[in-house]
Amino acid sequence: MWTLRRLPALAAIIGSLLVLHAASPPAVAAPRTAATAAPDSAPPRLSHDAVPASESVELTLDPEQSDYRGRVTIALDVREPTRELRFHARGMTLDDVSLRGRSGEVRVASVERLVPDQARVRLAEPAPPGAYTLAIRFHNPFNTRAVSLYRVVTGGHGYLFTQFEDTEAREAFPCWDEPEFKIPWTMTLVVPAGDLAVSNTPIARQRRTGAVTRVEFARTKPLPSYLIAIAVGPLETVPIPGLSVPGRVVTVKGARAMAAEAVKVTPAILRSLERYFGRPYPFEKLDLIAAPEFLYGAMENAGAVVFADRRLLIDPRSVSPGQRQGLTGVIAHELAHMWFGDLVTMNWWDDLWLNESFASWMATKVMDDVFPENHAGVTTLFSVERAFATDSRLSTRAMRGKVIGSTSLGQTANELTYNKGEAVLTMFEGWLGPEKFRAGVLEYLKAHEWGNAEGRDLWQALGHVSGEDIEGAMMSFLDQPGVPIVTVKPIAAGRVRLAQRRFLTAGRAQGDSARWRIPVILRYPVAGSLRTTRVWLTGAETTVDLGVPSTPEWVEPNGGASGYYRWSVPDPMLSALVASSTSTLAPRERIDLIANLTAELRGGALHGDRYLGLMGTLANDPSPEVTRAAVEALSETRVPLSTPRAEPSFATFLRSTFGPAVARFGIAPKPREDVSVALMRPALLRLLADAGRDSRVVAYAESLGRAYRRDPASVPASLVELGLVAGAMRGDRALFDEYRRRFETTQVPIERPLYLAGLGTFRDPELRKAALDYALSGPLRPHETLMIPTAMAVNTLGPEYRGGLIYPDDVAKWMTDHFAELSSKMPPNFASRIMALGGGCSQSRLSAMRAFFGAPSHRIQGGEATLRRLADAIQECSSLHTRESGRVERWLLSQVAQR
Repeated sequence: MWTLRRLPALAAIIGSLLVLHAASPPAVAAPRTAATAAPDSAPPRLSHDAVPASESVELTLDPEQSDYRGRVTIALDVREPTRELRFHARGMTLDDVSLRGRSGEVRVASVERLVPDQARVRLAEPAPPGAYTLAIRFHNPFNTRAVSLYRVVTGGHGYLFTQFEDTEAREAFPCWDEPEFKIPWTMTLVVPAGDLAVSNTPIARQRRTGAVTRVEFARTKPLPSYLIAIAVGPLETVPIPGLSVPGRVVTVKGARAMAAEAVKVTPAILRSLERYFGRPYPFEKLDLIAAPEFLYGAMENAGAVVFADRRLLIDPRSVSPGQRQGLTGVIAHELAHMWFGDLVTMNWWDDLWLNESFASWMATKVMDDVFPENHAGVTTLFSVERAFATDSRLSTRAMRGKVIGSTSLGQTANELTYNKGEAVLTMFEGWLGPEKFRAGVLEYLKAHEWGNAEGRDLWQALGHVSGEDIEGAMMSFLDQPGVPIVTVKPIAAGRVRLAQRRFLTAGRAQGDSARWRIPVILRYPVAGSLRTTRVWLTGAETTVDLGVPSTPEWVEPNGGASGYYRWSVPDPMLSALVASSTSTLAPRERIDLIANLTAELRGGALHGDRYLGLMGTLANDPSPEVTRAAVEALSETRVPLSTPRAEPSFATFLRSTFGPAVARFGIAPKPREDVSVALMRPALLRLLADAGRDSRVVAYAESLGRAYRRDPASVPASLVELGLVAGAMRGDRALFDEYRRRFETTQVPIERPLYLAGLGTFRDPELRKAALDYALSGPLRPHETLMIPTAMAVNTLGPEYRGGLIYPDDVAKWMTDHFAELSSKMPPNFASRIMALGGGCSQSRLSAMRAFFGAPSHRIQGGEATLRRLADAIQECSSLHTRESGRVERWLLSQVAQR
């Protein structure tokens, strides 16, 4: 899956339990809210005294209705004598519960609802070990906030989709909703005649009776409940030829024309995965389902992957390189899960990082194999930097944290789960070599196919094929929080001393003695060539003989930029490294150099004026990826480094720094230019339009926006976002109203977030207020609720909206004024994401956020952890501003005076 998850819905029961007597079974209602329910009414994990062997689910579904009914039949293996059965069932009404064994009916004494989402069947007498069948009839309303089994209305038609990871299957039907319970499923859906029904497997048989069709799907391979999928409605399909199994794209009515790009790229992606894993795709068919309302990027349901339509469907009139790269990346990620996550499933949520990290790592490998022009192996460093940023703060957590009871992927599935994990896998693949690493992966899959496994099972397989202590090294990166920094200090006779410690950008860890087992790769010049030395850094420090008579001019401490660590070298060596970077370092290493300079700036090891001077040199790079790295670095640091007095000078600095890049690559696309240029240019022009105050770029963006609204095909696809978003900055009320109208009427999925971002970019104060009002009152879907204020918050063009903050005061105040209303518009897990709108760069903002979210009435699921992360980010920015902005102001003013 791509991106975050949701906490369990607030469906706990008022009181500790409700009783249903088996003799004359009334319905057991599960109220949707129960703030007073005891949180410990149900043990956090289900018992293993009785476990499911298989489950059959029959649901009667009509997307035009608000509720549904169903029944499940679960084959149980009772392993120990028991007087009770516990399973998951949230928010539904249980109409009848019965149990049969080999000797016939087993009398049920009562059925109790346990807070927050379990049911307990009490038996009149102990059930001895053996095989049993548990049958349950129930009814339930459809969810309407894009989780569980949820209903969507679009284009005048109702549709049903599912999102079950991590704890949402239990809201759709009774089940054992934990990943280790991996069983075969048989799904049967009774739907309106004429509607299409989709699930994980091909249809085994179907029969129409009057106004409904009964659709029975083939029995699945063993799967956990969170990988089951359902889609129902007047859906359309487009076949995908060239796959090893039947495949198709599934869309809502009228959207099939936008499936062409997905149809085109999927066969090559699947073939690449089959080659790497040395075995065919493991399921019977492959449906790629485009859901118009989906909180995440995509979900890897076996054989029935659900995507946000904005990620899967592309307007054939305007296919940008960025859209194509995003499309291929998300398909590669989700299809990698078919082996890593679906064929072999984590035993428990502790190892979610392994599922997601491996899929991200594998997607990069597939992209480089099938679409090398995208340079995915280089651009993946941009996402890794987000993990570094989080991991360099005290509020970070261990990537493999202990999860007890029900978890929340909205809190655990973040940049550490995806990006840090990918970086760590890349580091160890680089150390072992691709072939040994692949051999370990294949050994792991063979040993655990159709079952469950833990992360250590993979490390042991890698250690077995390589003879290296991979498990010990991996645990040092998985089981403790933070990121190390490796410092290089030259000593006599061509030797260097390597030392490690925890790297932090703000605060200090009390008594922190963390140590990592780090595979360090050193590169350095020797007699006109480059030499590489590899060494394990396992203790606080070690001495390395470089095999040269004297200290090299420079040492690159992260050869290939494959290591997940920061690094530092003495200043003269840094100057030499920067001076020779374009001639001696690969693009990945030059990006890593920029990232390390930025990290050292944030951590207080590099002054702001020195940083900007070095960035002025590094930004003039022939590689568009390295230019993009410089753009992103200066976009992130310009607010804490700048002051109101220095802003015009900072804008001048940016225009002069990136002027050579605009001249080299062009403000407009050139025929047959490299894809990487097209991917870099929008970021470059956005920075120049915003912080660079480049009126030429702003006018160009406005012209693009006007042209696109007249004729989408007339605008280079890579610049549509620039035209619609940056092109709205100076817009008036008429343009604002046009944006609203186009948002509400467009049938192109990607245009919806672009028009919302545009609404958040208008600079006129009255239009800003109108945009925030629209975020609350407009016809936005749950996943769109924060798009306008987020666009407004990261938008700092003009001193009137800075106030010394990353996020403007009006957005933060709007967030606190409407916090309850915003929280009600999205699943509970997403409520903590609202808090990011309160970020900033001052101690006063930090105090205000702590006071607001510390109040009992503002406490939400995941809020405490989110507030810690928010506080760290504000503290880091505020400290950098206090420490360096004065020095930078003097430097910038002197630079302008010299021109």
